[in-house]
Amino acid sequence: MISYGEGVALGASLVWASTSLVLRTLSQHQPSALTTALLWGLSTTMLKPAMAHLTSIQANSVRMPLVALALFGIWRLNQGRGNLRDIGWRTFALIAITGLLGMGFGSFFYVEAVLFIGPAKTATLTTATPVLALILAVIFLKEQITLRLLTGVALCVAGVLLVL
Repeated sequence: MISYGEGVALGASLVWASTSLVLRTLSQHQPSALTTALLWGLSTTMLKPAMAHLTSIQANSVRMPLVALALFGIWRLNQGRGNLRDIGWRTFALIAITGLLGMGFGSFFYVEAVLFIGPAKTATLTTATPVLALILAVIFLKEQITLRLLTGVALCVAGVLLVL
């Protein structure tokens, strides 16, 4: 078993290596998605032992304020671009609702799943996200379904079925 520090170092190395390898062939924002996947995998794996003596509420009570603080710091490093006062009420409400649903309730249930069924099964089951996102994006955002997109979602589903 590796220590927490070794896990962080390994995760950072994987993020750097994978991002640098794919930068030549992927569009500008695809490395962000790959980095997200690596970081979620790392944090999911590290979450289970970190929660040995915590409830999901306690764990998220530590995680969420730290995330907010880190994001605020990143925003400040970018010279505070984008005036928050320019955000309309409708946009603010949508952002607040998605934050509450995804980061609040979603994170709570995610932590519960890691605690009760383990990181590997939780990560595998959450790969249903592409299917749900595809359906919701078509319904609400009128996004077009392409063969490439449908193939990617089908491969995700096939991968989940193979693991379960």
